Amino acid sequence: LVRADPAAAERLYRQLLPVVLRLHTKATRLAASSGLPLTPPFDARLYRWERKLFLDLLVRRRRQVPGAVPAAVAAEYDKVARKLLATPRTVLLHRDLQSANVMVRGGRLTLIDFQGMRFGPAAYDLASLLCDPYVGLPASLRERLLDAYAAAAGADGPAVARLFPWAAVQRLTQALGAYGRLTSLGLRGWERHIAPAARLLAEMAGRCGLDAIAGLAATIAGREENAAPA
Repeated sequence: LVRADPAAAERLYRQLLPVVLRLHTKATRLAASSGLPLTPPFDARLYRWERKLFLDLLVRRRRQVPGAVPAAVAAEYDKVARKLLATPRTVLLHRDLQSANVMVRGGRLTLIDFQGMRFGPAAYDLASLLCDPYVGLPASLRERLLDAYAAAAGADGPAVARLFPWAAVQRLTQALGAYGRLTSLGLRGWERHIAPAARLLAEMAGRCGLDAIAGLAATIAGREENAAPA
């Protein structure tokens, strides 16, 4: 729908924000109070696994970036994990909250393909939604939508907004690792998403002052854009 009518993007995403907020508030309270069995929450191990997938399958195998990954990259990813783990409140996450998992049914927006119900930082879902390489929302629209979510979230909103670029670094790293895995299996259609995701990763890492990650992401994006078609 957004590709067919880019002018409708803000209206559609603003319709979606209350759905996301309901997951992060009402559904979170229900899951916690009912003792619903969940996938283990985000922790340092899971964040390490996400970045390892990116470094192993995209950086080293696909793009064959020369030399070892700088120690500064690992140190910056450790800093990202500490930031995310220090969030004072976690919510029930979709975990893969991007455009392909939002459907229109009977005129209403609904979500599909929950990636293992678990608790984690709300900013991770917001990063999945607003830093979605499939759609490529303009930065100004991303900021307006983030502000709208933060305002609707009440007292928790400012903390979510502050954590957003850090969560985006982690989420985009996860997405790029997934693209590396899928392309290694011969699924070439995913290749077109790598450069946009890497450019977004460079942007978000730059906002956080993570220069090593930003530089690595920019290198990946440049190599993808300059690669000859297979």
